[in-house]
Amino acid sequence: MSLGLRRILVLVLAVIGGIAGVYVLFFLINAAYRANVDFDRYGATYFVLTAIPIGLLVGLWMDFFLRAGIIPEYNEPAAAAAKGGTEE
Repeated sequence: MSLGLRRILVLVLAVIGGIAGVYVLFFLINAAYRANVDFDRYGATYFVLTAIPIGLLVGLWMDFFLRAGIIPEYNEPAAAAAKGGTEE
């Protein structure tokens, strides 16, 4: 799978994961407190503001597992020197 396709896949999965994560939160809140929370009662603005951080968390892990390279990996200078690399 090419790098570009993996990055697009990470983006799509992050958006889907963020939206699905909000509905999972709705389910958990309703199961725990019987609060009858749904999209209409929660509001579109709060829905988006909740889905964005959940989507970022999903995207972070998808980037790691799919090795998309969106978030660069940090190599410690000591580990790079042990491998024979240059120290920055």
